[in-house]
Amino acid sequence: MALLLAACALLGGAAAPVRLSARVGPPVSGDATLLGAGPLLLVVDPPTLSAYDVAAPYRAPRWRVAVPPAAGWSAEAAGDVLLFTERDQVRQAVATTARSMRTGAALWRRPERVYAVGEAAVAVSEVRSAAEPGARTAPGGGDRLPAVAWPAARAPRG
Repeated sequence: MALLLAACALLGGAAAPVRLSARVGPPVSGDATLLGAGPLLLVVDPPTLSAYDVAAPYRAPRWRVAVPPAAGWSAEAAGDVLLFTERDQVRQAVATTARSMRTGAALWRRPERVYAVGEAAVAVSEVRSAAEPGARTAPGGGDRLPAVAWPAARAPRG
């Protein structure tokens, strides 16, 4: 036992002290939510969404915008578009807003979850079966789910 204590003392004392930079990230309140999307570190501190450069989060934000209240959020990058999704108390998607990654400007909004697929965005409409929990059926019956795909930077049709 004494040998083990001596080895730990010798090895522990040999390491050089580590110095951490005071510039580690943006200021974050206790109620804020942190999200990552492509080159952005997002801080949602209602009613504000702030976007920081992930490579230098200690700098001033790239942009700040107001966001509607929600119980939670998620974000994905689709090319140069940020897909920012608002969620309710049970984490279901309420709406997705497409925003410019560069400026934060709103490009379009859909009342559902929109997924990033490369540089495109895809929205799938579905109805969950009450008879078979977890099963998904197409609206009106059938086995095909309608999907809408479009370049993320353009507003979707329909």
